[in-house]
Amino acid sequence: MLLADEGESFIFCALTNYADYTVEASAELLRHPNTIVGLSDGGAHVGFISDGSFPSHLLTYWGKVRGLPVEELIRRQTSDTARAAGLPDRGLLKPGMRADLNVIDWEALALNRPGMLYDLPGGGRRLMQTVRGYDATIVAGAITYRHGEATGALPGKLVRCPA
Repeated sequence: MLLADEGESFIFCALTNYADYTVEASAELLRHPNTIVGLSDGGAHVGFISDGSFPSHLLTYWGKVRGLPVEELIRRQTSDTARAAGLPDRGLLKPGMRADLNVIDWEALALNRPGMLYDLPGGGRRLMQTVRGYDATIVAGAITYRHGEATGALPGKLVRCPA
């Protein structure tokens, strides 16, 4: 298998929630109302894991393949997570809220195969997995991505929890 695709293939071995070779432990966690949906290591391990694709994987696999309601998955990633992180101006589309959002073509939404990039300082590597199906990403009213391409708009800033 590793020689397939001109030697560019790799094997991923999940270390947790896969002991019985099913994703049922993860499904049970996702169904629990106290689970906060999210995954990140702050980029500390970009050479061998790609956490950045987690939100898209949640929608494509758990929504499209496993049939969990997309509205529930989005709420879990947005308002539930914002509330748990103490960010009261995030996670809902209503007056007075920040309203960062993605415009998604649900039928086209799919993850591409992961691949290794060598674009970090000193030629360092990072595992990257891109996605198709996001028509636009809007941050603070500015379109930052259109069909997967950066527009150059950078309206974001460092987020700190309110005191």
